[in-house]
Amino acid sequence: MVRKRKIKLGFKFITIIVFILLLSHNQEINTQINNSLNMIADRYLVKDEPYLMELVIPKINLKQKIYAKNSSLNNVKYHVMLLNESTMVNKEESYLILAAHSGTSRISYFRNLFKLDEGDEAYIYYDNKVYAYVLESKMEVSKEKYVVLKPEKNRNILTLVTCIGKEKRLIVNFSLK
Repeated sequence: MVRKRKIKLGFKFITIIVFILLLSHNQEINTQINNSLNMIADRYLVKDEPYLMELVIPKINLKQKIYAKNSSLNNVKYHVMLLNESTMVNKEESYLILAAHSGTSRISYFRNLFKLDEGDEAYIYYDNKVYAYVLESKMEVSKEKYVVLKPEKNRNILTLVTCIGKEKRLIVNFSLK
């Protein structure tokens, strides 16, 4: 009887030890995972800084900050990017060109541009003013094709550019209301 009790007690003791070892090993793995995630976050996530303007497209629930051309945050790796060829919305015959990723990642801000139709609206909030734009056209072009984006006389244009898969680009053109 005593021997059976010692065996049962020994078995329980061994089970507890194994459980503790597994738990501590699991905590070690969790710590390694958390450290790796923190390293990735430190590398790819950058601190916030004041933004230049904001893009809002209600139909697709898009609201994104746009940073100045010379900002390290003005990059499709982090945000919607303001292209260097752009002229500011408060200028005559302005031509604002914004680019962002589509797809499924957390930085795919233009993932739903394809859902927009003629007549849909986009807004730029800049310098305490709201600039309302209406969608005029959408076009898909091959990435191989060179597309010239240029301002038009007596018009203020907003162009959004994103990729569709590996071979095409979607170009969405809005004009100021």
